Amino acid sequence: MSVSLPSGYFGVDTVAVRDLGAAFLEGSLGSEVPAVMEQVPSWGDSLLNSALVSAAILLCLAAAPSFSEVFSLLRGSLTRLKPAMDLENNVRLSRERNRLSALALLVLSLAAARFSLVDFGFLSAYGPAVGTLAVIGACGLAMLVKMGLNGLLTPRRSGLEYYNTAHSLFLNILTMTATLAVVTIGICSLLKLNDLSVRCILLYELGAAFLLNCIRRLDLSLHFCNLFTAFLYLCALDFFPAALLVSATLFF
Repeated sequence: MSVSLPSGYFGVDTVAVRDLGAAFLEGSLGSEVPAVMEQVPSWGDSLLNSALVSAAILLCLAAAPSFSEVFSLLRGSLTRLKPAMDLENNVRLSRERNRLSALALLVLSLAAARFSLVDFGFLSAYGPAVGTLAVIGACGLAMLVKMGLNGLLTPRRSGLEYYNTAHSLFLNILTMTATLAVVTIGICSLLKLNDLSVRCILLYELGAAFLLNCIRRLDLSLHFCNLFTAFLYLCALDFFPAALLVSATLFF
């Protein structure tokens, strides 16, 4: 629970004290000043946020066997083509990966809400739970836009395998990024780093993951189209959904 003091007051232990300069200028130097403190709930004080985090932890524990089964292919696909294509061509493992990527989106959405990676300031007056739901909804909408565009822009059959592999590679990177974010948050909690430091670290990790995804998509797209067309695919399938999410954060 954080405490917000009105203008002209500062805190001493649990008492709010009037600033001497402000009191003198307003002609109330000798008057008694009430200690007015507004209780502002923190993110963890919300029952809904706590419930969502608990549900995400339980789902992660339940998905641990599936994650261990596909982990080697997920890791290898980040830098090599063959593991990415092997995972895409294995129906059972790709289905497990899809479930893991949906869970990864929830985990990253909760992390984004907790550390203000995506922050809708106009909703702050309604409490942290509403802000969390808005972040989850915005991330889910960006993913739906990306999936819709991926279906609309499917190329001719000659390049379909590489195109689908590029899309599945995004899901692989999403899953690995969520795993890295969970590890990072755990380590930062042990080191007792403040929220701003954790936020900066997570932003660097997300930026690196996005850059890796763009490089790998360009590389795979060049197997079935020229550089200009590959860049257009990159703009439509990666830059546009990301720009929607960023613009919603900046302007709302």
